[in-house]
Amino acid sequence: MQRLKNRAVVALTVIGLFAFSGLALAATEEEDDTVFNYGYDEDSQFFMWNVTSLDFGPDYEALAEVLGVDSDFEALLAACGLEAPEGEDEIVYSYSYEDGVIALFELGTDTPIDMTNCESLTGGYVTGPAGQVNHGMFLKLFNSMYDGPNRGCLVRHVAKSGLGKGTQQAQADPEFEAPESPEPIEDGEVTFTTVSADCQRGPGGDDAEETEGEDERGGPPQHVLDKWGGDKPGKPANTPGGRP
Repeated sequence: MQRLKNRAVVALTVIGLFAFSGLALAATEEEDDTVFNYGYDEDSQFFMWNVTSLDFGPDYEALAEVLGVDSDFEALLAACGLEAPEGEDEIVYSYSYEDGVIALFELGTDTPIDMTNCESLTGGYVTGPAGQVNHGMFLKLFNSMYDGPNRGCLVRHVAKSGLGKGTQQAQADPEFEAPESPEPIEDGEVTFTTVSADCQRGPGGDDAEETEGEDERGGPPQHVLDKWGGDKPGKPANTPGGRP
């Protein structure tokens, strides 16, 4: 994404974003450097996410000055966080998915959510080859599709989440027939969880202490690895992001 050239452009972008997102998330600790959003549409069994760090490109320092916040990360969180502020009603978005492209909209409108200052959304179906949905399928999809830095730092948040548990689970169905290619979604609905993370220098980050073998920092917990024969979850049977 091209760096914004002046503060006026930054201000207009921020005003537009807040006009239809209504977000005013408070930053956590100043050393955090990454905003990780993830959301799941249980009706379509579709999992999506985006990851934006301070090194993404836009001028977060200028953005912080426009917003009157104390740090670049607070500006990043305000611009890219998709979860509702604490104590407020959750924000439900509508979205479409076709040919690997996810578009996010304000619910009930054709107004796209401005992602100018943030990484785009990516994701896919978590449905297994027999129609099953479980926690491991979310980890498998994320590991197969996320090709950015600091994956270990991010996947631990998916591993600790309730995704694919409880009512989100679906048992295998011997009569399930998977489509030959990923099905498009025209008007899905989704809510997001927003995580503030220290990925560039924290566990699994670029500057984390290097270790070897089984002591490698980051990644899924051992009980998750055990489900996959002791290895990190691999790619889905067919195209990443599509139903097997």
